[in-house]
Amino acid sequence: MRFNNSYFLVGLKKWGLPFFFLLVYLLFPTNNSTVDGWGYAEEIKYGYNLFRSHHLLYNALGFVLLKALGLVGINADVLAFMKVLNAVAAFGILLVFRWYLNLQSLSNKAINGWLFFVGSSFGLWRFAVENETYLIPIFFSLLGSVFFALFSRKSKSHFLFLSAFFASLACLFHQLQIFWWFALFVGLLMHKSRRLAWSFLAVSSIVPFVYLLVYFFYEEGALGVVDLLRFVLHDFYGNGAEASIDYRNFLMTPISLFRTFFQVHGNILLFLKGFPLLWGVAIFALSLAFLSLFDLRFMRMISFQHISLTVKVHILAFVLHLAFAFFSHGNAEFMVVLIVLLPLVLVGFFDFPNRILWKLGLAMFVWNASLAILPANRLDFNNDKALADFVIAHPNKVFVLSDKNVVANICYYVSGHSVAHRVFTFPLGVHKEELLCLQEKGAVVLTDVLSRTTPLSRGSMLEVDGSDGFIFEETYVQFDSFYGTFSLDRVRIVE
Repeated sequence: MRFNNSYFLVGLKKWGLPFFFLLVYLLFPTNNSTVDGWGYAEEIKYGYNLFRSHHLLYNALGFVLLKALGLVGINADVLAFMKVLNAVAAFGILLVFRWYLNLQSLSNKAINGWLFFVGSSFGLWRFAVENETYLIPIFFSLLGSVFFALFSRKSKSHFLFLSAFFASLACLFHQLQIFWWFALFVGLLMHKSRRLAWSFLAVSSIVPFVYLLVYFFYEEGALGVVDLLRFVLHDFYGNGAEASIDYRNFLMTPISLFRTFFQVHGNILLFLKGFPLLWGVAIFALSLAFLSLFDLRFMRMISFQHISLTVKVHILAFVLHLAFAFFSHGNAEFMVVLIVLLPLVLVGFFDFPNRILWKLGLAMFVWNASLAILPANRLDFNNDKALADFVIAHPNKVFVLSDKNVVANICYYVSGHSVAHRVFTFPLGVHKEELLCLQEKGAVVLTDVLSRTTPLSRGSMLEVDGSDGFIFEETYVQFDSFYGTFSLDRVRIVE
């Protein structure tokens, strides 16, 4: 059968960019996983905490998929597999994003411009190469929007049911998606059909139903409204999701919003110092981004009199997600959803020249690839793995670490045993008395706090100074890392 070049070229124009980004995401997973990345991996690997209330089905999905692979003789590394899963989720986001934009009657050139813009953003890219919980629910929320758009056009109830199902499934993978779900529900109320609104809620009842199943049969929770709410809102009861209004909201929100597009971190200065050729790359990316601003004068505004219902829905979703991120001290992780919602809003108001999207997209791609993704793939910033191996190899010693949680999670992931009873964080706080007791019993206390150096970051900007005191005794062992040589020093805890 003769190969048809025309079909190939049409397919390449439509699907080439999503597959290009899938390849990029798969080839360059991070070598510097976060504390959550290691934590979820250990829970999936050893089969506990499979249903975390804030992102109920994420660990469970990974566990089931890995078990299925095991049944056919494939024993995958959990952390590596979960990064692949998130790369595929990012790929799915781009595919569904294309589907939605196609429903808005955008040209193929405009769609590809937006695809390149979204795929190159740091907000999407950073989680496509990491074991994190944010992309899978965005994929399902986007599907909810696609079927809502189809329903608003054709008024067929099965599209509404599918919209409610996928929007609700998104909430089961992360509670943050409740804002997107709520925006769709409000859009349905604007459609002025009480019967359909009840149908939407009926389908959405899968969310409380699944939570109840998990609470009673997996958590074996006690019968009671208060206990159930404590489970559902665990991260808020336990301060896992910190929220208030103070100077941090106004400081971090614009920084985090910018980071949704371009990575900004103190380690960039170290990259530029260590690899001078990156100066040229950085200047090129910034120049391209700056030049794209001159093309804004060619942008045409669409009539405000005919804003579609789906655009109104996504305006509300965008505002709600941004407001919650602001309330959460400008949490950058909560803003990744904005990189997808923003185009869904803008296409309803503006006709962007393709060159703006391509210039900005290329600027983001070059900047994020060279100053974030590739360094994180090739370098070991903190050498936490070597430190964790040392902790495992010295079971009789006690450690006070500047980033205790990452090391503890790596230790559990590698060994299957908790080190929480002998690894402590700094500042010591309530654990100081426990450390003093261990020290009196003859325990050797080692710490990296005296020698660790970290670049400026969101965490370092918000951290609180500790007043716990050490008396230095000797340098016990040294480690090399990209951020610099550090040591475990033997110390004595003082009252």
